[in-house]
Amino acid sequence: MQDKNETAVPESKSIKIAVTGTAASGKSLVSERFRQLGLKVISLDTLARKAVEPDQAAYSEIIARFGKGVLKSDGRIDRKQLRKRIISDQKAKRDLEALVHPEIKKMMLSELKKSDPIQAPFIVIEVPLLFEVGLENEFDVVILVMADRKTQINRLVHRDSISSANAKSLLDIQMPDKQKVKRSDYVLINNGARVEIRQAVDRTFQKLVQKYGKKSKSLDNPYILS
Repeated sequence: MQDKNETAVPESKSIKIAVTGTAASGKSLVSERFRQLGLKVISLDTLARKAVEPDQAAYSEIIARFGKGVLKSDGRIDRKQLRKRIISDQKAKRDLEALVHPEIKKMMLSELKKSDPIQAPFIVIEVPLLFEVGLENEFDVVILVMADRKTQINRLVHRDSISSANAKSLLDIQMPDKQKVKRSDYVLINNGARVEIRQAVDRTFQKLVQKYGKKSKSLDNPYILS
């Protein structure tokens, strides 16, 4: 686990923690651990699903760009079908990001504005493409979750029911971890048992509480590991 100096944040503000990493690195596992520790967690993947719902502006724009072939039988966007398109077509990837990412950012900022810094002294936001879309400056702390490539490929194959070739292609279109490490405050390695990454999250959270002097009942949580 690696850390660097964070800048001070006023007590009247919640500490915004970004959890990022390439596909199948374990971002959701880390975010869920923070949730168990009592922190508010916002998932940008969840917001991304909302951003392409039929009642959202991006919905019709996606259909106009990609055609009705990206729709499920119920009329909703087939995100797996879209993923296949962008893996092999960089222009399609850029076009999709231009349509969806601004909407996701709006939703994220709206969620953050609703948060009371007293009730939520720390807020965790799971951001899959933090550096790729230039969102890192929106956060006080950046936590990068990493796993070795072979582990990620195996996870993607089993989780998403895709081929090894497609899993490799998905990883190849994302920014390499070595470029993200220098821009992150903490780096958590997730190659082993789940208990190990949970312990790493606990230690990181304790450091953040000490660093920012925020009061949190979470440190009295019996789930905290020594």
